Amino acid sequence: MFFSDDQKEVLTAVFSAASDWLWDVEDPTTVMYEDKLAELKKETRDWVKRVEENEKRPEAVERLEVSYNTVIEKKYIEKRYLEKLSKDLDKKSYLEKIYNLQNYLEIIPKKVI
Repeated sequence: MFFSDDQKEVLTAVFSAASDWLWDVEDPTTVMYEDKLAELKKETRDWVKRVEENEKRPEAVERLEVSYNTVIEKKYIEKRYLEKLSKDLDKKSYLEKIYNLQNYLEIIPKKVI
């Protein structure tokens, strides 16, 4: 899923070594446990990051799709409005309508990724 077979073997070896350490260490202190935990966090940092990214991906893709659709919708509205405006002969009226279109497009809620 997230990792190749080689990466899984490395991760298994890291956890196996940590398990062995738990059983082999005599009279462990809090500092020893904290050091081992820091070492494990360092060894697994990349894997944890990939899992977190995978969990966040669906929401990010959804936000991207919404943003894309919003842009396409704005472009469609702009195109239709400009086609209608192109039929107008009065230049002043045309410029007023362009100004109104720009104001309308600024009102449309913006979805940000």
